[in-house]
Amino acid sequence: MNNATRQCPFCGGDIQPESGKCSKCTFDMHAGAAPRTLEHHADYGLILLAIPVVSTLLIWFWVGSMSLLQSPGSTLGLILIA
Repeated sequence: MNNATRQCPFCGGDIQPESGKCSKCTFDMHAGAAPRTLEHHADYGLILLAIPVVSTLLIWFWVGSMSLLQSPGSTLGLILIA
């Protein structure tokens, strides 16, 4: 690390003295403004709730209507893996 660079108080990135801004979180050393968030995290809550519902519906309607000759065990194993 160069002696002229400073460490960002928010993310720990390097701040060049010429720009005065952190390249990672855009914290401005001269203005003292808080960094704006650049990352948008996906919300996986609905997906995690939908997985058991979809698998239950698949088992209920698709596997439940299969005869023993159509090998419902392998289909259940495929749903379990998915």
